[in-house]
Amino acid sequence: MVRVAAGRWLLASIVVVAAVHLLASPVRAGVLDAAWNAPTTNADGDPLTNLASYRVYYGTSNPPCPTSSFLTVPFVTSDPAPDTVVSVTLIGLITEAVYFVQVTAVDASGNESACSSLASGVARPDPADAIPP
Repeated sequence: MVRVAAGRWLLASIVVVAAVHLLASPVRAGVLDAAWNAPTTNADGDPLTNLASYRVYYGTSNPPCPTSSFLTVPFVTSDPAPDTVVSVTLIGLITEAVYFVQVTAVDASGNESACSSLASGVARPDPADAIPP
């Protein structure tokens, strides 16, 4: 399950997603926010023109990519603007558990980039769980 945070979703064709930044704080059902800068070029340096989606790999095993569960984040535009930040909130996690996250980019032909650098964070309590029935 995923709750998509505000922002534009962009993808890349065989690009390297450089870094994933995680925001987490202490602990109910857990959530973890992941954000990264959208790539603007392919691995060969050509501009991105056929973005399709990102795959956000996550799990409690290190490294999660490419064998763990993943969430597909669809694109909004095929050519992201420089400095565009993409973010998602992973939900339904185990609170206080450490999660590892890596991101790949997928092009319109289904080609997947290499895994991004590894990021980790502790799942915090889901604020939606704090609302009484």
